[in-house]
Amino acid sequence: IAALQQIGTRTAYELYIGQDMKNSEKNMPYLSQAGLGLPDRDYYFNTDSRTANIRKEYANHMTKMLTMLYKDSNKAAAHSKTILAFETSLAGSHRKLEALRDPHANYNKMNIAKVNSTYPALQFANSLATLNIKEDSIIVGQPEFLAKLNAMIGSTDLQTWKAYLTWHTLTNFAPYLSSNYDAENFRFYSGVIRGTKEQRPRWKRALDAQ
Repeated sequence: IAALQQIGTRTAYELYIGQDMKNSEKNMPYLSQAGLGLPDRDYYFNTDSRTANIRKEYANHMTKMLTMLYKDSNKAAAHSKTILAFETSLAGSHRKLEALRDPHANYNKMNIAKVNSTYPALQFANSLATLNIKEDSIIVGQPEFLAKLNAMIGSTDLQTWKAYLTWHTLTNFAPYLSSNYDAENFRFYSGVIRGTKEQRPRWKRALDAQ
C-alpha cells in the first residue's frame, strides 16, 4: 500500500501533506478515509434507481477493464464481484459527506507510536519511512475508518487484497494507458456518473497533465 501511495494512488487510504489547521506555521501529514472506486459511501448503500444503476454499471465497468488486463472474462467477473464486496465493507466505515464538514471532528492529531499501537496491522511507521515522511505525529481524519481498515488487513484473504490493489492501480492510471482503457474509464466515470457526453481532445488533456 505504501509503495502504491508513493507513485500517486489513493489506495486503501488518503495520505497527503497540508497546512496544520491548528497551527498555520507548520505543515503536517494528514491521513483520511479513501480506498473506494465510487465517489463516496452513499453510492454503495442508497437504494434509489439512479444509484442502484451506477452500482450495477460499476461492476460492469470493472469487469470490462479487468478483462482487458487479464484476457480472461471469467476471472475479471469474479474479481469484480470480490472487489465490490470488499469496497462495500470498507465504505461502511466512511463518514457521510455532512459529517466530513465538521473540521473539529475530522482533526485527530496522534503521535506515530500511538497510531502504530492502535492500528498495528497498518504498520504506519514502516509506511511513513517508505514515503520518507519523518514527522513524529500525524493528523487522522476518521479514526473509525482506520480501525476498520486495520481489521480488514487481518480478516481479508490475500487473493482479495491482490484483486483490490490490482484494480485500484489500474483505475488510477487508466487515463494514461492505451485508448481502450482510457475510453472505458471515461465512459463510466465521466459518462455514467457525471453525464458528460464527449471527452475533451487528447492534446488538451495532455496539457493539463504536464
